[in-house]
Amino acid sequence: MKIEEVIGANVAFLREDRGMSQAQLGEALGSYLGKPWSRQAVSAAEKGRRAFTAAELVSLALALGTSLPGLLLPMEEIPEEDGLLPGEVSVTQEQYERTLFEHGETSGSPAIRTLALDRVKNLIDAYEEVIGLTTKIRGAARASKVLLEGAEQTLREEDRGEHQEAS
Repeated sequence: MKIEEVIGANVAFLREDRGMSQAQLGEALGSYLGKPWSRQAVSAAEKGRRAFTAAELVSLALALGTSLPGLLLPMEEIPEEDGLLPGEVSVTQEQYERTLFEHGETSGSPAIRTLALDRVKNLIDAYEEVIGLTTKIRGAARASKVLLEGAEQTLREEDRGEHQEAS
């Protein structure tokens, strides 16, 4: 997986997580870059089919409400045989990640804490979405139960009425 594919996967994930369409992200980028991206340009970026300028990376981070490491770090382990960079020298994922954080500082660095907070916020948002859906499902189940009980009551009353007429 190349670095452009990593960035693209992160852009797609963050855009969907924020509830944005590709066209909306393209418009948001226009606020920072002076010219919006087309939906097709966003699609190509998400598929890792284009390189990014520094200005585009900063604009993507701002538009998606994340950090640069949030765009640059792979969400999954990258196999060692998959080179992140196009050159002949192989760069491991560990080496690559260390370059993102001030000369390989430890887990206490501000960049790592920011990335961790971004990921925790995404988890909290997903949890809240699940809770919201659960609440809606429970409400729908209660409403269905009330409707079912009402229908059963109506059928019993109709049965009694027919039963009384027959007697």
